[in-house]
Amino acid sequence: MSNPSIQNPIATIKSNTKYTLRASSNNGCFDTATTTIKLNFTVNASPDIFLKCGNQGTIGILEDGWSKQSIELVPTPLNELKDIAFPNGDTAYLIGDKYIWKSFDKGKTWILNYSATTPGHRPQKAYFRNTKLGFVAAFNDGPMLGSILKTTNGTDWQVSTISGMTGYYAIPSLFFPTDQVGFAIANPNKILKSTNGGNNWTPSSSGTTNSLSDICFPSATVGYACGASGTVVKTIDGGANWIKLNTGISNQLNRLFFISNDTGFVGGNGDTIWRTHNGGISWNPFKINYHFQSNYEIKDIYFVNSTNGYLATSFTTTIPMFYGGAIFETTNGGLSWQRIMSADSTTPLVALFANSSGFGNAIGGTNTFLIKNSSPNSLVWSPSIGLLQTEGKQVFAKPIQTTTYT
Repeated sequence: MSNPSIQNPIATIKSNTKYTLRASSNNGCFDTATTTIKLNFTVNASPDIFLKCGNQGTIGILEDGWSKQSIELVPTPLNELKDIAFPNGDTAYLIGDKYIWKSFDKGKTWILNYSATTPGHRPQKAYFRNTKLGFVAAFNDGPMLGSILKTTNGTDWQVSTISGMTGYYAIPSLFFPTDQVGFAIANPNKILKSTNGGNNWTPSSSGTTNSLSDICFPSATVGYACGASGTVVKTIDGGANWIKLNTGISNQLNRLFFISNDTGFVGGNGDTIWRTHNGGISWNPFKINYHFQSNYEIKDIYFVNSTNGYLATSFTTTIPMFYGGAIFETTNGGLSWQRIMSADSTTPLVALFANSSGFGNAIGGTNTFLIKNSSPNSLVWSPSIGLLQTEGKQVFAKPIQTTTYT
């Protein structure tokens, strides 16, 4: 130890060491406290690393695939998590029934970003144009009406003005094809539009009397919305007019995702996802059922590109009785779907995100958080001191002193 009589000495150790601090006053009073310093080594790597601490152990990056990750949310969510948004590679927003949390490290740690008052605007569904400009569909439990929250700096949230709506209405989903133009569902059967960056909203007919659940715009002029009894409505003039499509579907539809103006997917109650390649003129069904005794509900759809996509689902089994969530993956544009067993959850999964670099997240319950990792094919660790080998995703390290490996 550099100096045992000062407040902040520097300790150089060769093994795990326990130190005792004795503090005394001029009148003879004293107290003691102990701390143990362990000889560890640290690792800097990308995208995600693990470390078995001690004076020796395995270092490496996580293998490809989905895995469960423990997260700490303060305050603790009152009800199920609702949505997750990744405006870029590192910054993320997590939506709860009363709170919004923000992460700067791909969801490893979270800080409180918004808390609804009681009564107040309770967040439900998010859409972010970038890390600062974002919008959240909410529910104001004071007058029991839907509401929309907006941020322009990623920190402060304001309530938007909705005009022309009467009676009860709920806003389950919203979408912004540009920074200034946005659309939101206002059930029972209206679609709201904003042309000034979400500050003001006015309603128009949705083209159906059925309630809607999700909305998506693959371009500034072409948009789709889905909902009850297999309903899909479409606009080709930037939301000025909506027409109801003949889908031939009777299921409740929860989510839709379009990868182009003509190619998209819808899904909801049941073990089927429907695909159109001609702008909704026809819809082809594709089964996702992994087991004939499982009953599925598609909660979210997300495509990274035209071929690779994911589904977040809830499911129940009858023998044995079980309730949980599962992720399905396609690598051929939705023609077939495979269940990712490592991503099975004991709670329903409600939302997911993925990107082209192989990173992804899925959420459910009050604290279910799944992460998808993709590791490089070739890795070289340095320095070589203390390593049995320098190449590989996982290497064994036995350093003789505290060492930073890259």
